[in-house]
Amino acid sequence: MKNRFLFICVLLVFACTTAGCANHMTGGTDTDPTPVVTVTETPKPTEEPVLIDTPAPTDEPGTTGPAAPEVTSATDGTAAGTLTPSPTPVPQEAVDEAVRIAALHGLTEDKLHGEYALFLDFSKAAEANKNLNEYKETLYRIFPVIADNTAYIDREYLLKCAAELSIIDNEISGAHRGEYHWDINTVMVNTIREEPVDHRWTATVFHELMHFVDHCAGSDFDEWYYLLDDKVLTFGEFLELSDEDMSRAEPCLAADYIIESGAELFTAKYFSGATQSYYESCQFLSGLEYIYGTERIKELFFSTDSDVKSAKIFFDAGYSYDRYEDATESLNWLTYPERCIRPDNYISPEEILTDLYKSELGDGWETDREFRYILDTFTADWDYCERLNAKVYADLNFTPVLLCSPPAPVIIDGEMTLGAYATWTDPNTKRTVNGAITAGYDFEKEKPVGYRLIDMEEMENILFRGAYDIGAMTLREKILQMCVITPEQLGNWNMTSVGENELAALRKYPVGGVIFFEDQLQDPDQTRNMLSKLQEYAREAGLPRLFLCVDEEGGKVARIANNPAFNVKNPGPMKDIETVDDAAGVGRYIGKYLSDLGFNVDFAPDADVLTAPGSKIIGNRSFGDDPQKVTEYAAAVSDGLHEYGILSCFKHFPGHGAVEADTHEGLAYTDKSLEDLMACEIIPFAKAGDLGIDMVMAAHISVPAILGDNTPCSLSEYMLTTILKERLGYKGLVITDALNMGAVTKDLADGEAAVMAVKAGVDILLMPPDLDAAADAIEAAVTNGEIAESRINEAVEKILAKKLSGIQ
Repeated sequence: MKNRFLFICVLLVFACTTAGCANHMTGGTDTDPTPVVTVTETPKPTEEPVLIDTPAPTDEPGTTGPAAPEVTSATDGTAAGTLTPSPTPVPQEAVDEAVRIAALHGLTEDKLHGEYALFLDFSKAAEANKNLNEYKETLYRIFPVIADNTAYIDREYLLKCAAELSIIDNEISGAHRGEYHWDINTVMVNTIREEPVDHRWTATVFHELMHFVDHCAGSDFDEWYYLLDDKVLTFGEFLELSDEDMSRAEPCLAADYIIESGAELFTAKYFSGATQSYYESCQFLSGLEYIYGTERIKELFFSTDSDVKSAKIFFDAGYSYDRYEDATESLNWLTYPERCIRPDNYISPEEILTDLYKSELGDGWETDREFRYILDTFTADWDYCERLNAKVYADLNFTPVLLCSPPAPVIIDGEMTLGAYATWTDPNTKRTVNGAITAGYDFEKEKPVGYRLIDMEEMENILFRGAYDIGAMTLREKILQMCVITPEQLGNWNMTSVGENELAALRKYPVGGVIFFEDQLQDPDQTRNMLSKLQEYAREAGLPRLFLCVDEEGGKVARIANNPAFNVKNPGPMKDIETVDDAAGVGRYIGKYLSDLGFNVDFAPDADVLTAPGSKIIGNRSFGDDPQKVTEYAAAVSDGLHEYGILSCFKHFPGHGAVEADTHEGLAYTDKSLEDLMACEIIPFAKAGDLGIDMVMAAHISVPAILGDNTPCSLSEYMLTTILKERLGYKGLVITDALNMGAVTKDLADGEAAVMAVKAGVDILLMPPDLDAAADAIEAAVTNGEIAESRINEAVEKILAKKLSGIQ
């Protein structure tokens, strides 16, 4: 047995030179201990990679492993699952303001987790901080981590640090990409970058900001802790012990393997899905998370006494002090071999994890496929990697070159995922994509179950190059961003392909999106090539991602499914769908093939309640005459579309199913009162906001009993702003039905209709017949004060926010 008292004295004397000092300066390493592996399966026709996504798993934290006993805090006995307090209620005005500001920085409301007041204060601190340089947007991106871990965060200290944080480019020696210096509250990003740049610098900044968040949780790097009879003691309390108790007290070693790899693991969880450094120690933490659950890992990383909690894990598993010391030193050496000494009694991470599994979960680790995968990642050989990678990436439409192999296990939202940084070539555009791939994998069936891809180059463009800076846009550019047009409206297009003329047209007309019809959609390869090239040209022209739109409801409105060349089955009319599950399946089915082709917006589902049986235009497109059924079924279709990164649209507000005439041809109206519509046709739209519907399409129908004239609802401020936005509380995007339809063009000039729509509260103009006339008229209306420029800014902010956060 070692003399622990002597060891304590040595620690005190040499504190600043031990491995614990790594906490004062932390950074990610460039070294890749595993070989680069190229998957060798035959490439398939590809879609635009950045649009691929997997169904979102549950938000509940937890573990994919066998059920574990309830975990309690080492210091206060609080159940881990109850650590996060309920957010303090705030006035609705503050909620709205927080949601608005968050959207500007690419954060959807669900990312705030109810922490509206904290986010507003955080935003004030960030906006007042002039030392963030071009990295301010990345600071906003870490707020979900803060919101998810408020139980550990010192709010006052966080805001003070956020206001004083510096993020600077600096020359850093060694292999580190970045470093966070807690003593001066500064993130340094290495200016010595290898060529060609591999676009992992966004993840580097995110990693260092995880250290910033950990620091704001109150981490005291200079405190020493001791355990005596399961009681935690500070150094001051330790000095007050009797000689006998002092000799029995067990010092808690600095757990650097938690501090460093924890930052990398949380970067993977919240940003990339993959680890770029500290591979083995990240794999070890994923093993701990698999055994003990997500909340335990959060405690380990964010708590002020991480060293104590690390020690408790080993002692609770029956480790002696000597074996605990050897295990901690082994893990620290695994993380920081250049700073820590490999212990004489080295214990492998696989052996440690196996011990902990047996202690916490009992026998069965040998047949637990997911746990075995974690163990196998430490000793994988070349043949194992090639066989595994061929299975994991079998469904991809390109061959990735992995920067580490096999892909690292990362538990995200309770699901085991396999993440790897990679490069690949898009077969359509021939562009090299630098990014990260998160793969879902069924270990029992040994089959992939979906992918999430991040194009790091595009992410850097979003965060660092001002592509979404509304302040840098001219009024004309903002107006055009509010327009979704047909392909021919950009000029003399070849309707089925994209070339240099289209690039020039996009530079002249930086529109928000393009809608496609049967004439432009010939077959899968042609459509993929056209849409992929169009997005590439938008990127080259310095534009935000385009909304690439289509009407694909199923039944008679299906531009793809009604074309035999695409070889997809038409789901049939919505009237024939029998269950909510069937509706969700239709949404997933349509979403998958639209995503495969490169679309990101579907003007579906039809949320009209069919109360006019003689309806020419709606008919069996509707789910029926029961407003509750229509709401539930339409929401299910929308959810299915979202699983594949396709934005959804409820149409046609306030309810085209109440009229028999066709607005394509001319006037169509209903004599129903507002109360009548609110009791039936408007019900699905009243719930659109709560259901997460991305867009609501305004119909050109007239409601003279409400408005007193035949003004189309799509051009009515009362219907769109007073009713839809204010009374019903819808905060998503409001889009007109096509402005080239007879109900509008019969009585109104192109420019006049566009101005009326914007004044009414419309955010997106769909298919204005004359793009120049519409833009000219809106620009003139802003200049003469008829439309406030703030109305334009409001619409464009919502559009850009949706593009930033809503399109996968």
